[in-house]
Amino acid sequence: MTEQNSLQEILSLFGSTFQNVSQSQKKIPVDVVNEEKYIYVYAETPGVQKDDISIDFYNNKLTIITEKKRAYIPPQVSELKYGRIERGITLPICVTRPETVSSVYKDGVLKIRINKLLEEENKFSIKPRTEEVENDILPLEEI
Repeated sequence: MTEQNSLQEILSLFGSTFQNVSQSQKKIPVDVVNEEKYIYVYAETPGVQKDDISIDFYNNKLTIITEKKRAYIPPQVSELKYGRIERGITLPICVTRPETVSSVYKDGVLKIRINKLLEEENKFSIKPRTEEVENDILPLEEI
């Protein structure tokens, strides 16, 4: 039996195990801490370069996108995660202003801080009117 055949035999015995491991690790693990003034999000992204991380906000959803690239020839056995991984997190507030968010990436951990107090200043309320106003956007007859 050659060395290559032995390796293929081992892979055939454990192939489904390796496949299950890689499928279950397609999610960025996060911790979310909601304090009075700030929301903190900690995301583990080991082996990802800072330039391969995207942090997006849309209303009350935070999306973290990473891409880990293989820097060498593909191995015969692979348990390391490569490729694009995306994680969406629903926040308790809408984030509308970039200056309320800061982030740092160090030692494989992405740390995001959102200033809730500055975002809350962006909220407003209105009272319904009892009379129509000329040139109103939506006349009462259409409601």
